[in-house]
Amino acid sequence: MASSRSSIRQLHDVLSSFDAQKREVVRSIGFEGILLFPALKQINRRFAVWLMSKIDPVTQTIAIDSSKQLYFSKKDIDRVFGIPCNGRSVFSLGTPSKQTISSVTAIFLPGRAKENRSVKVAQDIMEKQHPDGMSQKDADAFRVAFVIYIMSTLLCPGSKHDYVSVDYWNALTEPSVIKDYDWSEYVLKRLMQAVVKVKIKLASSNKVTNINGCSIFLQVCTKIKVANYSIHYQKAE
Repeated sequence: MASSRSSIRQLHDVLSSFDAQKREVVRSIGFEGILLFPALKQINRRFAVWLMSKIDPVTQTIAIDSSKQLYFSKKDIDRVFGIPCNGRSVFSLGTPSKQTISSVTAIFLPGRAKENRSVKVAQDIMEKQHPDGMSQKDADAFRVAFVIYIMSTLLCPGSKHDYVSVDYWNALTEPSVIKDYDWSEYVLKRLMQAVVKVKIKLASSNKVTNINGCSIFLQVCTKIKVANYSIHYQKAE
């Protein structure tokens, strides 16, 4: 069975531990929908692979059968997760330089050099207690750590365990403007790239051992769209 680096059970535990101030900081970057993430126990990975096999990544449509073609857009990402869906494209910033990566880790992800691209470092920053309240520096570190953690565990999990991707880090250099980027577009494009990898493996008769991208989005959104399709179809009859 294919594995995924998505960790939804732990994610809910982390989110539910946030106090009022941390929740407000999450709202300040436009990710308030994530705070409502339910207590799911696992992802149906076989279903995820099947869904990915049915998707045309160019048109962003999924063929459930010969008569049902369902289209996905970045607005669907926003509807499911409640994250920013407008603003500047994360991709327009290009690949972060080594200097940018070093700057982000030094300022917002302090720790031993070999660990600062670990998901655990981001989680530790998020779970740090602030009895006297968060300073501006604390809040900025939390904003950056939150985005990294959410991307790594839910929205854009990669193939390496406990390893953080840095391709979006140009959008983290100024925590106050994180909300001004189109994160929904980023998540959807990364998911379509993951779909391409799955389809290539299946076409080569290779076993899909790992799933990248936000496969849980496909499962949730497809069920919603199929249900709506059925309702409209029944009304038409």
